[in-house]
Amino acid sequence: PLDADAWDSRGQVLSQLERFPESIQSHERALQLCNRTDPNVWYNLAVAYAAMNDTGEATAAFSRAIDLDKNEVMAIIHNFKDGGACLQKRRAKERQFSLNHLNRFSMHTPERGKWNVITQVLDRLRTIE
Repeated sequence: PLDADAWDSRGQVLSQLERFPESIQSHERALQLCNRTDPNVWYNLAVAYAAMNDTGEATAAFSRAIDLDKNEVMAIIHNFKDGGACLQKRRAKERQFSLNHLNRFSMHTPERGKWNVITQVLDRLRTIE
């Protein structure tokens, strides 16, 4: 696909599968598609390089992410510190919010269907993250 987010997501999944060379290729493709301007992609690339013990490339990618948007990178780090406790707490609040909306609608209505999908996506995000 010609979508940087899709390639970046692919790279993250490949990293979770410990297929780091393929992950790096996916992140590099994402960077090409976003004109090398997305700090999240640079950060994810740094993580893949770090997992391969390539400290030089990891440092370079991480530095580029910080140069592009220090606040974004710090937010990513904050979400995953302490075993991801902050992110887990936020996902739990999001899920409760979606469940509250889901329960407001009667069965077999488009609104309930929409909130059901949102709840399922949030549940999936919690298992991935």
